[in-house]
Amino acid sequence: MTFEIALLLGLIVVAVIFFSFEWVSADVVGLGLVLSLILTGQLRDLGRAEQIIFDDRGALVLLTACVLLCWVLISGHLGAPALGVAGSAWAATIASWCAFSVLAFSLWRGWGGAGRDHGKLGLSIAELLRMLRFGLPNGFNWFLEFAAFSLFINLIIGHLGTIPLAGFNIAMQINSVSCMPAFGMASAGAILVGQAVGRGARDEVGAIVKLTAKVATTWMVGIGILYFTIPHVLVGWFASPTVNGAALLEVGAAILAIASFWQFFDGLSMVVSEALRAVGDTTWTLWARVSLAWFVFLPVSLVTIFSFHGGIRAAMVCIVVYIAVLAIAIALRFVSGAWKRIDLIGDGTPPLV
Repeated sequence: MTFEIALLLGLIVVAVIFFSFEWVSADVVGLGLVLSLILTGQLRDLGRAEQIIFDDRGALVLLTACVLLCWVLISGHLGAPALGVAGSAWAATIASWCAFSVLAFSLWRGWGGAGRDHGKLGLSIAELLRMLRFGLPNGFNWFLEFAAFSLFINLIIGHLGTIPLAGFNIAMQINSVSCMPAFGMASAGAILVGQAVGRGARDEVGAIVKLTAKVATTWMVGIGILYFTIPHVLVGWFASPTVNGAALLEVGAAILAIASFWQFFDGLSMVVSEALRAVGDTTWTLWARVSLAWFVFLPVSLVTIFSFHGGIRAAMVCIVVYIAVLAIAIALRFVSGAWKRIDLIGDGTPPLV
């Protein structure tokens, strides 16, 4: 469920920047994406290959439907009204409900080895509270961190002008796709970590995280080498052959080249963050990521751009430093072993203090 998230977030960023109210008003029924993510977690946490394959089928449905509906609704093909940006929101919304339908039906039918246990459902207050204990910090983490980065884009990158903003968006879209294999690896590692904790084999967690980090960071370093060596080629796919296009190419290539320096740290951060969440260390992860984003990254970026009149390159260096510091902090947290004291599954392990 990674490529579709990148696609939908890309649509949301563009829409909010330029036509915020129109897009959001059309996407208020986007609950389908949230429900799809819930079912995706259910399928993946079962831990067998057939569930993950079925998850990928849901992703394929979402992507295919989103692309086709964008073609139909944005420009008004096949007799549909031309809705413009609102059409992209409706396309994303309808596609997310299509994906949810596929995933829900597969669970109901027991396809992909999901099982068909439709017995009486019961509510366990203790289980609900434990889920909220670990789940709420994770949700607030994503919300507040994305909010900080959105503010960075709109307030700081937007302040630098149209071409830097466009170049930044192009570079981030390239990066959002190229990092997905590493994010997928981090998610897979988190599943294995959670299963190890569940069967009482916490001593296996370190080896799982180490192997996952090696694979993910190797991929990210390879991507970083491409960013640094051929940035003009990569950005050139999106720059038109005009005067503004030439300026966009130069700015976008510079941004992508600087982005190469955070790839290793980003890969390490993804793997260790997902592992810490899998063992239940979500509260510390929340405070670390949000504190660095709101009280270090944003203030330093604001001072750099508005007080010292830094340009787009200075802004990118701020991102590199933020991601590097974050990765080091999260890695040190994992190495400290504090997560071993968390009672994740209610097996009597002393809680983290």
